[in-house]
Amino acid sequence: MLDGDRVMAGDTVWDLLLGAGRVEEVTPDGGFSVRFGTRRTLRYTQDGYFVGVKRVYWFNPVITTPRKGRYDRLEFARAVIAVIDQYHGT
Repeated sequence: MLDGDRVMAGDTVWDLLLGAGRVEEVTPDGGFSVRFGTRRTLRYTQDGYFVGVKRVYWFNPVITTPRKGRYDRLEFARAVIAVIDQYHGT
């Protein structure tokens, strides 16, 4: 299970370095193979790890760029809520 959801052939997932790819095969141990473009295929563990590093998610995890100056928690919280609303609706 990838982040709590079952992975199936045909699913689209997001690799942190390669971007979007399509799941080609799911093995009995829960691992899965993902094709990126026409030539590259990588195999991941059931929880999205490749060579010991978590690289696969269902969507691109959004990371905010830190700004100079005081950390504004309210501004950060608003940005997170906007991202959640974009993916899940209000």
